[in-house]
Amino acid sequence: MMKQKDNTHTNTIIKEELDFAVIGAGIAGLTFANKMHSLGFSTQVFEKSRGTGGRISSKKVHNSGQQEMAFDLGCVSFSAKSLPFKSQLECWHQIGVISPWLEDEQGILYYVANSRNSSLTRYLSKHLDCHFSTRITSINNNGVWELLCCRTDKEQTIVYANNIVLATPSAQAFDLLPNQLKMKDFILFSMVSMIPVI
Repeated sequence: MMKQKDNTHTNTIIKEELDFAVIGAGIAGLTFANKMHSLGFSTQVFEKSRGTGGRISSKKVHNSGQQEMAFDLGCVSFSAKSLPFKSQLECWHQIGVISPWLEDEQGILYYVANSRNSSLTRYLSKHLDCHFSTRITSINNNGVWELLCCRTDKEQTIVYANNIVLATPSAQAFDLLPNQLKMKDFILFSMVSMIPVI
């Protein structure tokens, strides 16, 4: 990948033009990125946190005896309503990434990942080019999408992509959209329904 630094040594321009820049390393973003990667598209994932997870993120800590413990910070478990996602959960179960946790009175089966829920997104990211601790601060389109990424106070990167995918909560996605984008004038994200991508 070619990089060019400017005179202030604070900006790095990535000259490679991606097919897809995916913002958000949760289940949705990583599933999409894997699909595009498998089809041969150049795809990179950008995540502001230190690792994968999104709404199924986890945190490792050590107790007073220096034993490692893990806490799930997002949802306790996950289930499926759509048939494609049910099939996907069963596939992940068969390869040992997730395990059934409980079945409710309506017969809905809930799963958890082994050994913590973020293990699922770590599995989904293992063949992808992911940039962690990287916050996208602005998005503009000048014939191609330009993403300004901040990793530290003194390191900013401009990434070029033909397509962007905002796999983030709707409020975060709305804040990232360019103000001149016409659809931002009338979109009310509070009215947008969230649906599974798989």
